[in-house]
Amino acid sequence: MGYKIGLTLFALTIGTLICSIPMVSAAESSPVTQVTASNSNKTVIDKSKLVQAVADAQTYKSSIGNDAQISQDRYNRALNMATALEKQPSATQDQIDSATTLLNSAISENSLFPKQENPNRYTSVPVGQKWLDTQGAPIQAHGGGFLKQTQANGRPIYYWVGEDKSQNNSRFNGITLYSSTDLVNWTYRKTILAPSLTDKGLENATIERPKILYNAKTKEYVVWAHWESAGGYSSSQICVATSKTIDGDYQFLGHWRPGANATNRNWRVTDQSATFDKTGQPISDYSDESTWGTGSRDFTLFQDGDKAYIVSTQDGSNMRIYELNADFTDVDKNAMKSYLVFPGARREAPALVKDGQYYFMINSSQSGWYPNQARYSYTKNLSDENGWESSTTPSGAKVPAGLLGNNSTYYSQPTGIMAVNGTKQTSYIYMGDRWNPDKLGESTYVWLPLTIKDPSSDNPSMSMAYTPGWQLDNATGEITTGNDQLLSQGKPATTDAAGSVATGDFGLNQANNGDAMNLNTSGGNSTYFKPIGKDGQPQVPFTYTVDLQKSYNLSHADVSFNLYNGSESFSQYTIETSLDGRTWQKAADESANTMVGFVSDKLSGRARYVRLNVSKVLKVGKSPQNAAWTAGLVEFQVYGTPIETGGTTTPAPSTPPATETGASSSSSNIGASSSSVSSTSSSAASSSTDSGSTTVTTKKKRTKYPFKIYAKKSIYLYRHTDFTKKNQLTHYQKKSRINADTFTVVGTARSRNHALRYKVRDTNNKSRLFGKVGYVTARPSYVARLYYQTLPKSKTITVIAKKGVDVYRSTKQSNRINHYKRGTILKIKKIIKNNKVTNYQLRNGNYVTGNKKIVIQGKY
Repeated sequence: MGYKIGLTLFALTIGTLICSIPMVSAAESSPVTQVTASNSNKTVIDKSKLVQAVADAQTYKSSIGNDAQISQDRYNRALNMATALEKQPSATQDQIDSATTLLNSAISENSLFPKQENPNRYTSVPVGQKWLDTQGAPIQAHGGGFLKQTQANGRPIYYWVGEDKSQNNSRFNGITLYSSTDLVNWTYRKTILAPSLTDKGLENATIERPKILYNAKTKEYVVWAHWESAGGYSSSQICVATSKTIDGDYQFLGHWRPGANATNRNWRVTDQSATFDKTGQPISDYSDESTWGTGSRDFTLFQDGDKAYIVSTQDGSNMRIYELNADFTDVDKNAMKSYLVFPGARREAPALVKDGQYYFMINSSQSGWYPNQARYSYTKNLSDENGWESSTTPSGAKVPAGLLGNNSTYYSQPTGIMAVNGTKQTSYIYMGDRWNPDKLGESTYVWLPLTIKDPSSDNPSMSMAYTPGWQLDNATGEITTGNDQLLSQGKPATTDAAGSVATGDFGLNQANNGDAMNLNTSGGNSTYFKPIGKDGQPQVPFTYTVDLQKSYNLSHADVSFNLYNGSESFSQYTIETSLDGRTWQKAADESANTMVGFVSDKLSGRARYVRLNVSKVLKVGKSPQNAAWTAGLVEFQVYGTPIETGGTTTPAPSTPPATETGASSSSSNIGASSSSVSSTSSSAASSSTDSGSTTVTTKKKRTKYPFKIYAKKSIYLYRHTDFTKKNQLTHYQKKSRINADTFTVVGTARSRNHALRYKVRDTNNKSRLFGKVGYVTARPSYVARLYYQTLPKSKTITVIAKKGVDVYRSTKQSNRINHYKRGTILKIKKIIKNNKVTNYQLRNGNYVTGNKKIVIQGKY
């Protein structure tokens, strides 16, 4: 994206190996501190954290070979860099700090993953979920580019290059390369471009959205990327690297603005000043585009036969198209005059494909890390600046004419389009990124079937629906999307927001009419249901209930919330289902949701009525604030299949479905016979759906991770599954239960003699290895679950923690309502489990923790 709003960008630089300030020799300094003298001024260089990071990393050296290849590569690269700087007397503090951060990141739980080979892990694309490579590590290829090649056996092979953001921030951490023969199971091949101590263009930089081409003339692979000096977006440049083989050693050609003279390259803008990388020579004026080139940010490459093009966001308002030279290593100012496309429209993240007689382009609006409505356009001639189909906004700007997906593009931003040419048909795949601004390394991918209609007519079109679980037959090109049907569209809907209207602007039907798009290019959504209270103001909490008119087998529900670009908010909610409108069951729990704009929840079981209960609408930020003014539903879509047997229409209850638990309230209703709603309901909680997890089909029930354990005896933490003295990381003494050491189990593994081990993260705040990952025994006599998993026969628990236990109204553990001292005996009704933690519901309906360090089963 062009402007990363809301993300703190900071420059942790690798720096340069050569410093203009003379430094004392290594023999005159300790390995921890050095003194740099310049005239009478002295600067102390502190290497203590680097030394500690190297020592910590060395403990993984004997076991790193058991991890996935990408984990090994990150580890070895970062350790080699840090070790070189540790011995380098002229190292700068910026270099040291940056190398320390990279090394600590390389040995964190975000980087180290045990090798778990599975070349056929997936049968369908995990849309918006964690996606693992064939060795079990999360795929790190964000903002990616794609290339189709032919293997020696004549079959296609696909390559994917992208950003490694495992360190969870925007600084450059490598461009990765993956390959696949089915577009579902991807093998990590190599990090083809990485931070460097010898190339200034690869240090202190942000490198984004890499793309790859193959040039048949030069027989070279060419990688382009968006290049910035770390910490800002003023440099606005591209960078280019080439290799004779797809996974070979890429030569970094430098960074510059498209159209720059050969002598006006490898410079950067920092703190409003510009300097050349090599000499540090200041640049007073770089405004002459004929000399310095034109700014370039988010971009894509598109190859059309032996020609190639770059479509690039020039600045905050404009997008530009250039033709590349014959080698694909720079733009060619003489081949085609570059031109602005959709000037002033603030477009970015372009992706192109050709079908029939048209070139199609998808792009998004500039709204930071958060999503917006994608648009598409088409032209018959890439060199014709007036050929793109457009529409005009109220402000007068021309924008792409077509809208794609929904108002948030299903919470994604386009990065590419893949054409799959099979024996039966050619299919197109939209490839997008679902950015997680708080943890960029956990960002996922949204790949969906893309439909192009009438590509040889005068009125072609594109469309895309949210279809989780879709499958591709790579040989035939056929796509299977399953049997789910949209059940809720046009069906009767009700709400407890008494001031709402049934139809028209902001009416109930707006969230149930099949229109989930946003015509506006900035500000709020164009059409949506707005919950209005009796006072005429937006009402939160609110409910939205749809009557499917007969019972169905439910599969999932998609919620498109109102978006207000630049002032994003998220909604927290639950979904309940009912057969009769009186008795309700919780089907999905998103009461802790922080996803903006679009959420998809798995549903199960049979139901006629589906109710969305929105409890909070909060503005994005470090301390989320109430944002009820943005509340609204663009579309609430319920999917499922007919009941084959016994699928007759469920008799309507004497009153329409309940919409609120508690006192009765009035409601607005569309398509129902009554405008009054009985508000009495009972809710039976069921297990919530984790829409962020990847499901792997298996006959054996799998343990869910993470979960917490505590040490019952004296134990060791090991760096490897083979428990030898050499592999010991630290020792935990036996302690009383209320003071026991605790860990989070993130997986399991077997030693060479097949003993079961827990892969754990140290969660003890005072531990010197807090946050570190290692292995402990899984023997029940040494470790146990930290949270109870069952009800005691006596249905009583006793408080054992010295500070007592807090009592809450819900399992969310917020808004404490009571406190019980140590020794208090409590009567309990049931246990509520969500894998990682457990709560007991008391007989009075309130909740306390099921943590064994705080309570004990029975009377004590």
